[in-house]
Amino acid sequence: MNVEVEEVEPGVKKIRIEIPANRLEEESEVAYRNLGKRVKVPGFRKGKVPRAMIERMYSQDVLNDVANRLISNAYVEAIKIKHLHPVNEPQIENVRVENKQAISFTATVEVLPQVELGDISDIEVVRKNREITDEDVQKELERIREVHAQFAGVDDRPIREEDLVRMDFEGKVDGESVPSLAKTDQHIRIHTGDILKDFYTALIGLKEGEEKDLKVSMPNEYPDPAIAGKEVDFHVKIYDVREKILLDLDDDFAVQVGDKKTLDELKNQIRSELAERAKRETDQAFQKDVMGRLAEKHPFDIPQKLIDRNADQIAHNMEHTLQHGGIKLPESEEGRQKFVEGLRQNAIDSIREEVLIQAVSEKEGIRVEPEEVDAEISVYAEKMGESLDVLKKRLEKEGAIGRIARDLLIKKTYDFIQSKVKIKEEPISPSESAGETGAGE
Repeated sequence: MNVEVEEVEPGVKKIRIEIPANRLEEESEVAYRNLGKRVKVPGFRKGKVPRAMIERMYSQDVLNDVANRLISNAYVEAIKIKHLHPVNEPQIENVRVENKQAISFTATVEVLPQVELGDISDIEVVRKNREITDEDVQKELERIREVHAQFAGVDDRPIREEDLVRMDFEGKVDGESVPSLAKTDQHIRIHTGDILKDFYTALIGLKEGEEKDLKVSMPNEYPDPAIAGKEVDFHVKIYDVREKILLDLDDDFAVQVGDKKTLDELKNQIRSELAERAKRETDQAFQKDVMGRLAEKHPFDIPQKLIDRNADQIAHNMEHTLQHGGIKLPESEEGRQKFVEGLRQNAIDSIREEVLIQAVSEKEGIRVEPEEVDAEISVYAEKMGESLDVLKKRLEKEGAIGRIARDLLIKKTYDFIQSKVKIKEEPISPSESAGETGAGE
């Protein structure tokens, strides 16, 4: 098979492929034999129809079927031969198919950039480890305490910071009502440190039963660009005001929020969970640093078209996740463009990592065997209480086996890279950890 590759534009390859005539003849022979076993023609027993008659009746169908199969297989073979990694489906053109002649066609496809790897053993990366302190545990206890706070009604008291207020509100911009700023019977927690601090600050001092007009300047960073930075006229009606009551930090608290007998047991659990979270965050940050240093040593250009596509895909996935959690994204085109633009660096980092992982795995011959995929699925099966066979069939039906194999390949390749680079262990300084928050429950 003859394969030639031409770069049409950065990141786009045109592959010219010629399939030898003998492969068409061989595949056609197999196709006719199989067809002869099952074709039915009046006057002939099944399997006894003369070959010449079958060719007269089905020659074009056989030629088309065989050619399509050969073209599909030849394309897959060609990208392997040329070490190309497509990011979209190929555009097949200039197809020439004639009986007993070589098949030729072109496939135009976008591909990942290619990079020549050098020695990575001289790359040095700092791994910063974080120790969990008593202060960290206390901060997490206070966070849990806040989560489990109770609210009690107040008698004729103005709204204060941290109160829970039930209210109606409607916001207008230039006299026009804004649907996203019109809510009824809403429970609002007063946080003057929030993005809507001016709105919350304006509510402080109002009482249950009050109705009032407020003028609020919306922050420039408000998610909806149609509202950001503008003055909004709010009309609010207060139905109920409740104040926050924190539970005492004692053994009863440990039983209620953590199913532990004593506060000390709860603290030990929190310390363990914070340590696990700190390790995960350290591992993620270290992996990012390793891949960043690898990218610095092996710079390459990424086509803008590929960056745009990846940013759109990341935005789509994030949008689906956020909407599933009840979070709405900006509806305007301008708002969506800003949202996607903010993810552009994520797209660039993702592409660079994919290219480098692919290059290292190919150079070092790193592969994932079927047994390794089965072992990974077995772990999932045990957690889900399913048999390996049942889960594997379901994953095959969902097309998830390939993703599992790909994830394993990434992990094996990253482990290889980590084994080759120089690692310097350092503790995280107090100033670096000062702004970190506690783990979730």
